[in-house]
Amino acid sequence: MSVESVFRSIAGADWDRTQGGGLSGDEFKAFLGQEAGADSRFNSAEFREASSRLGLSREDSDAVMEAFGKDGELPADRLQELLTRSAGSDGAFNLDELKGGLESLVERAKTRNEEADEAPFAEFGRDAGADEQIDDGEFKAMAEKAGISEEDAGKAFEKAAGADGKLSKEEFEEAFGKGDVSEGQFKKGVDELNGVEEPFAKFAREAGADEQIDESELKATAEKAGISEEDAGKAFEKAAGADGKLSKDEFKEAFGDSQVSEDEFKQGVEDLNSDDEPAASFERDAGADGAIDQAEFTALAERAGLDAEQAEKAFEKIAGADGKISREEFEAEGGLGAGELSKDEFASRVEELAQEDAAG
Repeated sequence: MSVESVFRSIAGADWDRTQGGGLSGDEFKAFLGQEAGADSRFNSAEFREASSRLGLSREDSDAVMEAFGKDGELPADRLQELLTRSAGSDGAFNLDELKGGLESLVERAKTRNEEADEAPFAEFGRDAGADEQIDDGEFKAMAEKAGISEEDAGKAFEKAAGADGKLSKEEFEEAFGKGDVSEGQFKKGVDELNGVEEPFAKFAREAGADEQIDESELKATAEKAGISEEDAGKAFEKAAGADGKLSKDEFKEAFGDSQVSEDEFKQGVEDLNSDDEPAASFERDAGADGAIDQAEFTALAERAGLDAEQAEKAFEKIAGADGKISREEFEAEGGLGAGELSKDEFASRVEELAQEDAAG
């Protein structure tokens, strides 16, 4: 059964509304309650079955249970709360919002589980005061160690703490996870409490079941950023390992981190493809006067990995009496050649000219 079929069956006659949402909060609550059973709490088996009806794989279902469940159970109202952030302002879902909410939930779960493997940063039993609760001051001290501002820590604490203005063990675990909490988990929890926007591209979300990103997965992400399939393919070819896939380390090397904004993703693709640009082309590199002067030539040489001395020697061999390189001089047999030159071609020719000068 598809997600759409389930959506239609529980949303009723208005299921096809795409603006205000066709699945109300009450309708969704009733569905989750029915799936969870009399105690309104999913165990692992119940959650797998309900998740499969909503289009999640067993792996994704288990990831969500591990991240947000407690003692192998996930309350139905907690699941609805986690998904509601993707609903409309009235708390109702249209079909796309429900699909997006499920995708986001799985992504957040995988990230939380991944970060749980990091070194412990916080643990309730250790960080709580003598009253076995965490107060505002204790929480802000933890946040400061993670580089979180006092203002952001205060906002997060206000949302997570109970009516008594303190964090109980249950409230702490609901916000940050059970047991030892890594610094990454703690920061993620603060961000979620404060409604920080999700990154555009995140390795844990984009990667397949093999925990790597293949070419089609990267192209799908690139398409959302308005990047052509051709440019995405070129970038992938340069970033991927010998196995034809992107590991987490390769993703971070290409884009700067394991999760990046849309601008950072675009810049990564642009940087990966920059080597495809010609290192030198008279048409492109000549100044407004229709010639290339020494400063312009030196800049080209340095971008190709050559030093200023090599550039100067080569320039003197090519330039005319006016101290500039005309098109004819650029393309002449003793110059650089006609058309566009790759980085290797340009560097090789400049080195040859510089050596000729030294030999002479």
